[in-house]
Amino acid sequence: MFEQFLLVGRDLHERGLVTSHGGNLSVKRGDRLFITRRGAMLGHLEREDLVVLPLAEEFHPRASRELPLHRAVYRSTRARALVHAHPPHAVALSFSLDWIEPVDAEGALALPRVPVVEVERPVGSQEVAQAVAVTLADFPVVVVRGHGSFARGWDLLEAYHYTSVLEASARVLWLLRGFNPPSF
Repeated sequence: MFEQFLLVGRDLHERGLVTSHGGNLSVKRGDRLFITRRGAMLGHLEREDLVVLPLAEEFHPRASRELPLHRAVYRSTRARALVHAHPPHAVALSFSLDWIEPVDAEGALALPRVPVVEVERPVGSQEVAQAVAVTLADFPVVVVRGHGSFARGWDLLEAYHYTSVLEASARVLWLLRGFNPPSF
C-alpha cells in the first residue's frame, strides 16, 4: 500500500498538482485509516509520513488537518481512498464556475460534470467536511472553490486518475477561454 502513496504523491508533485507541502492522501482499510501526516511532502514521502489510526478517531496531532473531511467521506460513501490536490487550472476555474464541464473527449467521458462547492472555511472545517462528503456520494471528484479538489476511489490510483483528468480538462477549458476571455 505504501507504494501507491509514494507513486501518487510523487506524481501529484511532479505534475504541479500540489505544492511542496500541500495536499493529502488517505486509504481506508477495515476500521483503520492511513493518512498522510500534517505537512508531509507528497513528492518525497517516507513511511513515517503515514499516520495509522482508527477510522472513528476524531483528532490526531500528526494527521492532516483534513482528517475530519476524510473521515466524513468514508462514512458517507463507499470510497476506500481519497486524494486531495490543488490543481491550478481547476482551482482558477472554480472562482467563476459552479460546475466544471469538460469539453475534451477523455474528460467528458470520465467526468461529465464536476461540482464546485463553496464554504466559508475551506480548510479543515466541519463545514467543508460535510459539503465534500455529501457531494462525493454522487460524484467521483469535487472542487472546493479557491482551495482544491477531492477525489474518491477504490484505491489511490483511481482517485488520482480523476484528479489528473480534472486538471487536464480544466487546462483545456482555460486555454479555450483565452480565445474568448470571460469577464471576472
